[in-house]
Amino acid sequence: MGYCSANATRYAGVFLAVAPSNSNIPAIFSYQHNNTGTVLSALPRSHYKIPKLRDQYKVGQAKRSMGAVMMIAGGGLGGIIASLVFRQQDAPKYNPGLYTVLVAQVCPTSYPYFVST
Repeated sequence: MGYCSANATRYAGVFLAVAPSNSNIPAIFSYQHNNTGTVLSALPRSHYKIPKLRDQYKVGQAKRSMGAVMMIAGGGLGGIIASLVFRQQDAPKYNPGLYTVLVAQVCPTSYPYFVST
């Protein structure tokens, strides 16, 4: 988008980049909500009868809601960062902004690798 000179090409690039990312937001929220903890009804009966195992899988709504709050706060923080790195003086290529977006995409993608090792 920052490397094309025709406005129609830029708008098409923005549309193609933003359309799939908007559909990711509900998917990420539902994934976070469903995987914060295991619901007691999903446990096998053998786990439910043993109090220690049963209590291990209990997750309150406070933990799930804090996860949602952290994701919403991360989105707001992303908007603040974007307003600071896409400066008018860097027009028309906006290289610092594009590099920041690339780094912001690589960090969450590589996070599971570093956590699992």
